[in-house]
Parts: sequence; C-alpha cells; structure tokens
Amino acid sequence: MTPISRIVVVGHGTAAFVSALALSRALEGAGGYQIAVVETPSWGEDSACLAPAEASLPPLRAFLALLGLTEGQVAGFAEAAPYLGSLMAGWPTQAKGASADFVLAQGETGAALNTVAFHHYLTWLRQRRREAGFEAYNLAAQAARAGRFQTPTQDSRSILSTYTYGLNLNAAAFAEGVKAMALARGVRIIAAAGFAAELTDQGHIAALALSDGGRIAGDLFIDATGTEARLMRAALGAPLGPVAGLTAAGLVSVRVERPTARPLNRCDELPGGYLITLGLGAAQVLSLVYDPDQLDETAAVATLEAVPGAHSLSRRRFQQGRLAQAWRGNCIAVGAAAGVLEPLGVSGLHGLQADLTRLIGLFPDRSFHASLIGEYNRLTAEAFDRQRDFVLAAYGLSGRLEAALWPAELARKIEQFKSRGRVVMLDAETFNESQWINLFLGLGLAPERYDPMIDGLDATQIEGRLRAIKARIAETVAAMPPFRAAVPSSPAAVRA
Repeated sequence: MTPISRIVVVGHGTAAFVSALALSRALEGAGGYQIAVVETPSWGEDSACLAPAEASLPPLRAFLALLGLTEGQVAGFAEAAPYLGSLMAGWPTQAKGASADFVLAQGETGAALNTVAFHHYLTWLRQRRREAGFEAYNLAAQAARAGRFQTPTQDSRSILSTYTYGLNLNAAAFAEGVKAMALARGVRIIAAAGFAAELTDQGHIAALALSDGGRIAGDLFIDATGTEARLMRAALGAPLGPVAGLTAAGLVSVRVERPTARPLNRCDELPGGYLITLGLGAAQVLSLVYDPDQLDETAAVATLEAVPGAHSLSRRRFQQGRLAQAWRGNCIAVGAAAGVLEPLGVSGLHGLQADLTRLIGLFPDRSFHASLIGEYNRLTAEAFDRQRDFVLAAYGLSGRLEAALWPAELARKIEQFKSRGRVVMLDAETFNESQWINLFLGLGLAPERYDPMIDGLDATQIEGRLRAIKARIAETVAAMPPFRAAVPSSPAAVRA
C-alpha cells in the first residue's frame, strides 16, 4: 500500500477552503501530507452555496469542531445567526383553494404515546373534527414564531432536548475565515487564472499546468470549482445527470441592513418562483429563486430592487443535477461540483460537509481501489437523491410537478403516508421523519387512516395528554428569552 502524500484542491470559495482545512485537520496525526489549493477565479460565485447567504443544517455545527471553529467565532467573521425553522408561506396545498402557512421546524412534533407515533393522533383528532395543527405540539415552531430562542439541552428528560437549530451565515465571509485558518496551518495557496490537466495513460490526473507557466503535481485531486466542475466535467468528461421536474435555474439576491426579530427564515411562494429570506447578525439576505421560462431575469431583478434598503444585488444561473460519478480515478468532486439542487430546504454546505465526511471515512491510498470508489459514489448518489426527493415533494404537493415525474422512491413515500400515515425512511436521508411529516401535513397531505391501536385507548385520556403537551410547550416558550442574534462589533480572531 502506497500512501497519498500530495493533495491538490482546485477551486475557490467554501468548497475549496473547507476541503483544505478539513483534510488538514483530519490527517494531522498521519503525517507526511502536503495540501495545496489552486485558487481559481470565483466571478462572484461560491463553490458550494448558490446564494450569498446560506441556511446551513444543524449537523454543520458539529462539523465546525472538526474545522477547529466555535459558533462564536463563526458569528464573529461570518455573521452567523441561529434559526429554528423556515416559514413556508403562500404555497398551494392539497386542500383545494388553500395555501400553506407552516413552519418547517428543526425539532420533534409531540411524542409517541402508548408506542403510537404522534402524528397518528393528529389524524385521529382531524377525523373527530378537532383542531389538529401540528405546530402547537412542536417547540421549535412555536418558539420561532414567538421570536424566542434558547440553546437546547442534551438531557433527554427535558423538553428542551426536542429541538435543534441551524445557522444562517454569510458564505463569502465564511470562506475567507476558513481560508485564513488553512493558511495558518500551512496549506499552500496558489492563485491561478486558469489551468490544464495533464492525464496519465490510465486517465488519472498527474499534474496541473497553470496559466502562468507553473505546474503542480499531486496524488489526489479535489474538484471544488463549483457548478462548472472544471476537473470532473471538462478534464475527465464526467457527465451531469439532470433532475427531471426541477426547472428553477436562476437566482437573484439582495442584502438589507436590518436586524432579524425571530429565529425564523421564510420561503414565500411567488409566481414563477419563491423568495427566501435569511437573517444574519445584523442584516437579512433575500434570494428570489425562479424558473426563467416563467419569470425572466429582468423581472426578478426588479422585484428585489423594489425592496426598501436593498443593495449588493447579485445574480446567478445554474443547472440542477449531479455527476453520475463524483469520484473518478484520483479526482473527487465536492460541493456544487458534485451536484446542485435549488435551496428549497436544501443546504449546499450540508452537501459539502457530507462529501468531506465521506471522503475522510473512505480515504484512499494510491491504488484507488475500485470497490472504495464505487462505495463512495453509491453513498454520494443516494444522499443527493434523498435531498432531491424533498425538493420534489414540495413541488409535487403544491401542484408544481405532475405525479408522473415523481421518482419511484418519492411516489412510494407519498402513497404510504397518504394511505396509512407511514413514513418510509430510506438510506442516506438528510431530513428526519419529523421534517417529512411536517412537510406533508403542512402542504395538506392528510393520512386517510391512523394507527388502529388508538381505538383501544381511552379517548378522554388521549385528549387530556394532548392538551398537556400543548400547555407544556406554551409554558416553555413563554419562559424562553427573546431572540437576539449576536452582532459582533468587530470580526472575531481566527485561530488555527
């Protein structure tokens, strides 16, 4: 076995510098690794996040520890602010003439009673013509709407353990902070306007010939060039597989200098697209995601320019899909180079984190064994497809996508929930059962049946226990302090 010694990361932004820093720290004890970043021009676009601000999912907070960062530091240099969920507003639902107004929360709804999953009791209530909204039983949703926030506990006996939170952050600022840490750890950064890949007879990358005449050889190459995937697609010819039914391919963003009053993001349905509002430390970033066939870029720009105080307008076009193989030979695509999905509940940073965690767990030697590569590609494809299903579910249940275009896995998941309230959880799911249930219920997909075990229970006792859960959540929210996003007076120091 011949170990890898030279790792070359090619690209810019979060995917490039998070990759370099994560590998530097993960391989620290192994010794003998040289990591270099060939920094390519970004043209104002990030290599993992489609918009200037990103709503990262809760697992990123644990990943920060691998990078050697604390949440306080990220708040200091990347304007990070916590959020408990996203308000889905105005989306058409399965109920004729109705529109959505629900929080897709980062927390559990209710609790299993007598071994019966809680959402079955909501169906039971609905069929008894009682109020059956799920938010009243979800602590994160209630706190988010009330503008209150408290760090959750790990004590499973406490109701404060039933939720978690994600972080909104400034993508470009986050990348710059991580870049500084990578430099401090000895990662070599080489600016290059362009490059050409030199291939071996086996189709591996031997080196990169840089546009200024330089040359850098490597054993393992990481493609972090964003949606262009300049190594995997251009140099190695890896095809991009599109996602049937996903047509949104344009994004326009603006920044507004105003504080956020609640730990709650928004996703407003609009003709031809939807508007995402994320709160940073002392500002908000609004991003209009649109289908160019329904709304042209001029109209999208005009919509955001009309927002009072809007500035720093940016625009971006993208193609949704994933590489059939994110790893070929000695090259691995990460971030948007591996796959792109519109930001409808999906986080580009989460995809990047998952790619790197997978790579560290399956780190190769110079033999690049086919079984190792195959396993990495299988896991990467499954993770992407499960996130794809979540986006397609939002489109499908709101009437934007015909059922004929639903992937088989999603069609089964929807049919099982509609027919008997069962949530089919597959391998490599990003979103947990509670989030799937909230999406389904919020968009009006009501189960036709509940668990028959409920009929053997005392109805009066059930109603009493449900009232008690609602009351406890309301009391807990009332006792939480008002939400205050940290607003540092100066950027925090970044330490390696």
